[in-house]
Amino acid sequence: MSEKNSVLSGERNINYQLNFILLISGRLISELGSSVFGFALSLYVLDLTQSAAAFSLVLSFSIIPNIFVSLIAGSFVDRHDKKKTIVVTDILSGIAVLLFMCIFNLSPESIVLLISYKIILAVTQSFFGLAMSTSIPNIVGEKNTPRANSIFTAVGSLINVLGPVIGAIAYKTIGLHYIFLIDGISFILSGISEMFIVMQSRKNEEIISQKKEGYLSGVKLGFQYITHEKITTFFILVALLVNIIFAPLAALVIPYINYNVLKVSEIQLSIIQGSWAAGAIIGGFLLSLKKDAFKLIKHIFKIMQAEALIIILFYFPNLDLFLFASKWIITSLFSLLLIVLGILNVIQSVPLFTYFQVKVPENLRGRVFAVFNITMMLSSTFGLWLFGGILERVHWGQVLVVSGILMIVMCIVLNKNQSFKKFNSSIEHV
Repeated sequence: MSEKNSVLSGERNINYQLNFILLISGRLISELGSSVFGFALSLYVLDLTQSAAAFSLVLSFSIIPNIFVSLIAGSFVDRHDKKKTIVVTDILSGIAVLLFMCIFNLSPESIVLLISYKIILAVTQSFFGLAMSTSIPNIVGEKNTPRANSIFTAVGSLINVLGPVIGAIAYKTIGLHYIFLIDGISFILSGISEMFIVMQSRKNEEIISQKKEGYLSGVKLGFQYITHEKITTFFILVALLVNIIFAPLAALVIPYINYNVLKVSEIQLSIIQGSWAAGAIIGGFLLSLKKDAFKLIKHIFKIMQAEALIIILFYFPNLDLFLFASKWIITSLFSLLLIVLGILNVIQSVPLFTYFQVKVPENLRGRVFAVFNITMMLSSTFGLWLFGGILERVHWGQVLVVSGILMIVMCIVLNKNQSFKKFNSSIEHV
């Protein structure tokens, strides 16, 4: 962090560096537990159902509840103490996981139980995610936000490399019950770490005036800001279109193709899944070294076109080559492509995410992020259902090639947008 201390909260000095350490240590603990559990649960559901459609249904229920609660959550985090929201929701998530661990023993083959677990955890994490995302500039300082986002991405991706490997081993050795336990404890430990973060206090007048607003009127203000700011509307649209392809690609298509079609082992699948995260680590590290990383947003569509080409290259196992008979060759090539895709994805997404954190006024940030998150969740859900259904009717190679081509065409069209061109000109002088 380039800024170590700044007077922000009354008479207290805020140590941005210490805040960053506390924040990242808390997220390290909880995200590693969640990554281990998430991968183990994916294997469990695939083993239990043997169906892409059923798998996509379970995955989608970690998204659907957020769609209904995010608008209220956005107004809530704008009107209340964000630090308290962060701490309480993390601890509540841990308690919920531990309760489900007990219930899981009674009905281990119940898809309804797993869906219920996904719904409850999604609600608590919806409040947590909005409070956390909108607080980063207050926790580490606005000037440090792009670099902090890059480091968070790199460290989070490192966890995602370790998580699938540990998850695959744990799934085969200790079972899902004890993985529930690990995940629950990690959430609680994260909440304890976050208690010691010192954040900027907002002015009482701002909080009081916002509390006088009804939740629905608060939501309306968020929408009014977005519709008034054309470039914000444009970036939300871009994120929506991209997410329809990328969310199911990472969560559904790659695991299903490799585990259920190409029949790689659990360990090989964990290597493949971790490769995207390995690329994100490299991308996050590279961005953290770049002082003007935010300006890369100008090249977003060139980066996305490169990502689309990678998606098309995933077709390679369909080529009639002797090498592709080896599961380890397939694993290695998928991993290499995913590393490159992970690098590109971070370089594309971090500047876009930073835009919403530093350009949107703080008193509206929660509501704007709520709309942004709902856009992501709707597109993710639609993408999971769409690709889940298509994969059972159409050859997976055709799905990937068509998706890549559509993405290239979309980038060509969006790059000509006048609001985007004006925005590019404006940040040249920043």
